[in-house]
Amino acid sequence: MREVSRVTNSARDSYVESNGDKDPERDAGVSHSAGFGDDDRGLRHTDRTRQDCAGRGSSHVDEYAAIAAVTFLASALTSYLSIRCSNRPRLSTRIERVADMIFLGGLVGITLVATLFAYEVI
Repeated sequence: MREVSRVTNSARDSYVESNGDKDPERDAGVSHSAGFGDDDRGLRHTDRTRQDCAGRGSSHVDEYAAIAAVTFLASALTSYLSIRCSNRPRLSTRIERVADMIFLGGLVGITLVATLFAYEVI
């Protein structure tokens, strides 16, 4: 471990001697904080986006997406019920059809939400 730090320090010393007081890590763009350093552009962008959305009024995307999620949950539950009722074939088939219809309704709903959101309608 000491050998590595000695080599690193001697490399830094020779760099500083040849380039003045410049920091070799700063010149190379090296950051010791995994890229988070003093650069908060990502956070500023998030704040700006939040302000833009707040300025446009409320968006109902979350509510519509939640409705679609509940639809998928209902589909999964009816599908599970269909499997559990496999000893009664007519009932199982009927419940399976209901599950399929609910699932297709959820797919159409989430597609509409995504499309309307993409075109900034909602």
